[in-house]
Order: sequence, then C-alpha cells, then structure tokens
Amino acid sequence: MNKSHIGWLFAVIALSILLIVSIVLGVNGYYFSMSFLRAKSDISIGETATIEILPDQASVLSFTFDGSYLPKEKLPQKVQISAVNSDKDLLVRVKSRIFGEETGERLGFVTDERFVYDGEYYLFQDVLGSGGKTLFCEYIQIPEESNLSSKEKYILSIVVESVENSPENQLKWGFVQQND
Repeated sequence: MNKSHIGWLFAVIALSILLIVSIVLGVNGYYFSMSFLRAKSDISIGETATIEILPDQASVLSFTFDGSYLPKEKLPQKVQISAVNSDKDLLVRVKSRIFGEETGERLGFVTDERFVYDGEYYLFQDVLGSGGKTLFCEYIQIPEESNLSSKEKYILSIVVESVENSPENQLKWGFVQQND
C-alpha cells in the first residue's frame, strides 16, 4: 500500500462511520417521533380539565385528538385554571400548540371574556387570587384553514404560565386591568 493512499483510506473509513451513525440516529429519531405522536394523554377531548398553577411556574395540559374534526367545528372542552395551592395573587397567560401539524397552526379557544389574545398568548386581564379558580375556555375551535388528516392523531398542548402579581410583572406581561 502506498503512503498517498493512507489519507484516502482514513477519509473513506471516517465517512463510512459517520454515515452509519447518521442512519442509526435518523431511524431512532423517526421512531421516537412516531411513538410521541401516537402517545395518548390521560385526558380526552370533552372532559373538564383543571390546570393547577403556582407562582413563577408553567404548567402543561395535553390532549390527544384525531384529525377527523371539520374546519370551524367547536369541540366542547372546559379548561379551568386553579391557584388553590398558591398563597399569592397571580398574573396568568396561556399558550397552545398542536404537535403533529406541520404548519404549526393554532386552535382557537372560546374563552372567558377576561382572556385577551395578543398574537402569542391569551392574557388573563384580571388577577387570579390565591386559592382562586377561573374558566379559561368552554370550547376549542378548529381553524378554518385546517389541514388536519382524519387518519392522524394530534396532541394539543396548553401551557399556563404564572407570575406573582407585581407592578414590574404587570408591565412585563402587558397586563391591563379592566375597570368594572
């Protein structure tokens, strides 16, 4: 074997190892993502769900649903936010995402009038008192431009973030207290 061929041989072996590793990781990633999308949550669409929150934390609630719903269809789904275990007054905001949908579209929520959508979050325009509860939504609405496939399963994730009520946090979150 010629010394000039050793470099090429090393490059071929290194590239072959990288190719095998990338194929293995790609196959594992594909099967992991498929198992994630087929996973079922403990909560079914239609059941009343409660999200417990504490100050300066985020809580997540996930629903599994199939794509057989029609655009503009309203699914009855009550979601409550509870600060029963909190000893502080809280500011609350809610964000949602559908996993399994390439476009990243957002489901609509028929919310309590105190929740205002700002383009990214539903902001609770009141202070959730310590030990209090509020109803976030009564219905989930499928978007008009929905591309959901009836053969697929999707996961709707609702993230509720909360911070202690303070003037600094009110300013940071764009909190506007409604006058009654």
